[in-house]
Amino acid sequence: MIAAADQGHFVQKVGSEPEFFVFNTLKTADWKIVGRVRLKELMRGAYHIRSITMIVVVLCILFTVILYFFISAALTDPILDLRQKMAQAESGNLEVRAESRNRDEIADLCHSFNVMIEKIKELLERNIQEQEELKRSELRTLQAQINPHFLYNTLDAIVWMTEANKKEEVVKITKTLSSFFRIVLSRGEEWIEIAEELEHVRSYLAIQKMRYRDILDYRLEVDEDVLGFKILKLTLQPLVENAIYHGIKAKRGGGTVRVGGHWEGGDRLRFEVCDDGAGMSGERLEQVRAILGEEILEASRYNGYGLKNVNQRIKLYYGKQWGLSVESGAGAGTRVSLVIPPMR
Repeated sequence: MIAAADQGHFVQKVGSEPEFFVFNTLKTADWKIVGRVRLKELMRGAYHIRSITMIVVVLCILFTVILYFFISAALTDPILDLRQKMAQAESGNLEVRAESRNRDEIADLCHSFNVMIEKIKELLERNIQEQEELKRSELRTLQAQINPHFLYNTLDAIVWMTEANKKEEVVKITKTLSSFFRIVLSRGEEWIEIAEELEHVRSYLAIQKMRYRDILDYRLEVDEDVLGFKILKLTLQPLVENAIYHGIKAKRGGGTVRVGGHWEGGDRLRFEVCDDGAGMSGERLEQVRAILGEEILEASRYNGYGLKNVNQRIKLYYGKQWGLSVESGAGAGTRVSLVIPPMR
C-alpha cells in the first residue's frame, strides 16, 4: 500500500493493538516518510472530548427537566392550592384562607379570594344576628299581646267586685294578679323554672275561677321531678287560656281544665292541657292541625295569641322537631300536648 501510493494513511493492527500510519514521498530524493502512532494515543483527546460532550448533554437534559418541573410547580401549585381552598369554601368552610408567597397575579387572586370569604362571613353573621333579633322582636310582640287583654278583663272583674262590696275577693284577686305579673316580668328572663311557670298558670286559673265561679274548675297534676327544669316563659298559660275560652266557655256550662306534666325519660318532657268543653269538629280539628304544621315564617298570617303562636315560639327556641299536638272531638273536649326537651 505504501509502495503503490505517493501519500496516504491507513490503520493497521500491529500485534493486539491498532495503529495509525501516515506516509508521504519526497520528490527530490524519492524517499518515503512513514509516520506511525498507536490509534489509542491518537484518539485519546477525541475520546475525552466526546465524554465531556456526553456529560454536558446529559447535565443539560437533567437541568432542563428539573427546571421544567420547578417552573411548572411554581406556576401550578398556587393555582391548585387556590382551587382546593375554593372547593372547601364551596362546601361551607368559611375559615379557609388562600396563601401565596409571590407577588404576581396568583397572589392577587388569593387576596381577592380571602377578602371575598371575609365579606361572605360578615354578611352571614350579620344576617343571622338580624334574623335572631327579628325573631326575638316578634316573640316579644306576641308575648305582649296577652297582657292588655287579660289585664283589661281582670281589672273589669275587680271593678264589679268592688261595686259589689266584696273586699276579701278584691284583695285576693289583686294579690293573685300581682303574682301573675311578677312571673310574667321575671326580671326580663325568657327562661324560668317549670315550678314558676306552674305558679303562673295557677295564678291565672285562680283569677279566672274568681271571674267565672261555678262554670270553671281546674286541677294541676305535674310530677315533682320535672319542676326543676327550665321552660320558655309563657308556654303553658296560653294553652290554658285557649282551653277556657274555646272549650269551657263554648260549652255553656261547668267544665274542668286539667294541666298535667311528666318526664317520659331520655330527652322528652310531656305536658297536657285538657278540658271537657265543647271540643272541635273533625273539620275544625284538621284546620287547627294544618295551622300548627305551617312554616314558622308564615305565622304572621295567623291572628291571635293562640296555639299557633305558642307552637311558633317552641319551634324557634327548641327546634322544629318539638311542638304541640291536638286531639279533640265534638262535645268530647280537647287535649293539647306539648313535648319539649328537659333543660337545666
